[in-house]
Amino acid sequence: MSSGGEALRRRRVAAGWSQLELATRAGVGVRTLRDIERGHVRRPQRASLERLVAALPLADADRAELLAGFERAAPPWIGVLGPLAVRQGGVELDVGAAMPRALLGLLALHAGRPVPSDEIVDVLWEDRPPRTYDNLIHVYAGRLRAVLGTEAIRRTSAGHLLASAADCLDLAAFEALTARAGTLPDEPADDLAAALACWRGPVLAGSPGRLREHPIAVAAARTRVAAALAYADAASGAGPQVVAALWRVVHDEPLHEGLAARLMTALAEQGEQAAALRLYGEMRARLAAELGVEPGNELRRARERILTRPPEVPAGRQPERAVTVPAQLPAAVAAFTGRTAALRRLDGLLEGRRESAAIAVLTGTAGVGKTALAVH
Repeated sequence: MSSGGEALRRRRVAAGWSQLELATRAGVGVRTLRDIERGHVRRPQRASLERLVAALPLADADRAELLAGFERAAPPWIGVLGPLAVRQGGVELDVGAAMPRALLGLLALHAGRPVPSDEIVDVLWEDRPPRTYDNLIHVYAGRLRAVLGTEAIRRTSAGHLLASAADCLDLAAFEALTARAGTLPDEPADDLAAALACWRGPVLAGSPGRLREHPIAVAAARTRVAAALAYADAASGAGPQVVAALWRVVHDEPLHEGLAARLMTALAEQGEQAAALRLYGEMRARLAAELGVEPGNELRRARERILTRPPEVPAGRQPERAVTVPAQLPAAVAAFTGRTAALRRLDGLLEGRRESAAIAVLTGTAGVGKTALAVH
């Protein structure tokens, strides 16, 4: 049992309350409270903890001490889905200079699996390792242990590994959510939305190129794109949440036409046709400038659907009054003359007709004046 969970249980028992009574007063599930007290949740939600502590008959100082116990007990959280980040109890931890940070980023990509020395050398120094590289790796690992805990970085016969719980790594959380969404074909949207929310930017943004281009990082980015596409398809018409999620992914994947097409559709469904068409123009210019190609079929079809469909009116917005667009003809010839016989035959087609339409076909070689006659 965790020290925070044990302290919460003691306070509850001292108040004479059952788990059901405290959970009801705090507005959280009994199962949530039971898991917290037993230490089954390594990183309890801050909002749930605050509601539980606030519901207990405690002085303010005791409440603060109880919350602090959870923060002290919580292991560090490590994020690689964006710039490398390490937090504990809501506080950002400084893991040192560029080399220790790069080592931690690499170990976090392999969390729970040993990373051999030759891979560490390749990422940290590429093809110019110093002669003392083995000792330097040991020094960097020691600096990380000083911040993360003595058991956080372990050295085995197969290499160094990060021994961090899965719920303390954003990459592990993302992988678990996308895997679970794949097992729920009927209702994947919630898990996909939560998976996409794990991302703060490109994998290990700001780290050395070898680390950003690591196969695990590239695979994670591809899975993110696949999750975004699946989320857009599963949550079609879900509103601003889809637009916001897609914007973040499109920002990091600026040349992916499938993402842009779905974002255009989502914008149009929110009544933002102008923004959707502006995005198409930006994509077209970007594709031409960086790849020398025109938009593909998926992107062009999305544009055509937006141009031909009636404007969507978002809920709560009054529809605008329809505007009649005149069907305008080309300008008439200023000095039209002749064609008396042809005009007489055309006028004859209208005699006796009041409601039914009359259709006539004008034929002739190019340049003989068919359009001028029709307009006149």
